[in-house]
Amino acid sequence: GTIVYWGTTPNGSGTTPSGVANVMAIAAGDDATLALVPPSVAPPNTAGESLGGGAVGATVLVPEQYPTIGEAIASAGEGSTILVTAGVYRERLDLGDRGLQLVAIGGAGEVVLDARGQQGPAISIASVSGASSGLVTRVSGFTILGGDAAFGGGVLVDRAVVEIQECVIRENRAEIGGGVSVLFGDLLIEACMIESNLAEAFGGGVHASASSLMLLNTTIAENLAGVAGGGVWSDEESIVLGEGVSLCGNLPDEAAFEGDLPPEPPQACPVLGDLDGDGVVG
Repeated sequence: GTIVYWGTTPNGSGTTPSGVANVMAIAAGDDATLALVPPSVAPPNTAGESLGGGAVGATVLVPEQYPTIGEAIASAGEGSTILVTAGVYRERLDLGDRGLQLVAIGGAGEVVLDARGQQGPAISIASVSGASSGLVTRVSGFTILGGDAAFGGGVLVDRAVVEIQECVIRENRAEIGGGVSVLFGDLLIEACMIESNLAEAFGGGVHASASSLMLLNTTIAENLAGVAGGGVWSDEESIVLGEGVSLCGNLPDEAAFEGDLPPEPPQACPVLGDLDGDGVVG
């Protein structure tokens, strides 16, 4: 069944329920830092031989070394870190399931991924083998907009383990999961703003199916779903946990969870686009 919790521990006893271990492990990830990189993102692994593409665990720069993010991804080996400096990047990205670390230097106010005019999720993180590699893929510090897809207009996670941190995900569209959709995966969304996304059916902001989803210190606001789950929608096979989550202004409802669990009262929302709570967008 679905577990919905907006508190400090999953079950009030300080213990982790069975089946939540993977997503809780993501949330308690490495605190190590890389120069100029947000501390929530782990540094790259030690470089070694690649199993396909560039050196394993290498660090590459966009646009200094590669003019587009897509070219950097194509050349990157497993576990590599891709650092993206300020600018608007008009492309959509396929990160695969190789444990890549995609980090925007300067944050969501400085680095924009604009996928308008291109069919598909703005960012796709999907296993090609039909099973997750178990490697953690991270996306940090971007504004992500303009995606248009069947699932996950902004970000699609399919059979992968993913962290999305300090991102603004807005103005994306999908049949299901306008902002973010996770299918058969483990997803942490932390310190993000998910706003003004559209789903024709379910999950205007976030959609989860047969997945583990954790939401931390995230605002989900003014998203729209055609059927249910304007802010968040999950099926009965998903586990949804949260702390510090604000749901407001979503239509036709703030959240819809299969299994007849009542939604928690939403917290007050900050100014839309205001990641640090100082009243300034960006």
